[in-house]
Amino acid sequence: MKPFDKKEFSTLCADFLEWKKLTEEEQKTLLNCKDLSLLPSEYIPEYVDLNGHERCFDAVNFDSEWNSIHEVLDKIENDLELHTVTSQSTGQHYMNINRGISVINSSLDNPSKFMGTGRTKKEAAVKAIWEFLNWYNEQNNNA
Repeated sequence: MKPFDKKEFSTLCADFLEWKKLTEEEQKTLLNCKDLSLLPSEYIPEYVDLNGHERCFDAVNFDSEWNSIHEVLDKIENDLELHTVTSQSTGQHYMNINRGISVINSSLDNPSKFMGTGRTKKEAAVKAIWEFLNWYNEQNNNA
């Protein structure tokens, strides 16, 4: 399992949601600023979402904000037609992402089960999404 990285997780989520990555020139034009180094990084938008809103990763919080997490889960469930299932047992939360109960071979058409565990449902969801998006990108790069 690849160690969790917040910045990489945000990038994976934004790319999965098909947000447009802004070039440095687009950032300068948007902010009317010739030297981006003069601004704190949290004020420099990195992406434009599908609704045309500029997004800074420090404001999006894919790893901690339910609205952002659900945006990714909705795409997994609706566009890829996968299931997400949450459960809890003895203080531990679980989230599974899968196509069905008895999956044998993993492919883009038939992914295996990705499980996230955590002390909270949110933590479990983020871990499951992290594992799934890393696998999903690997499959797309090999396709």
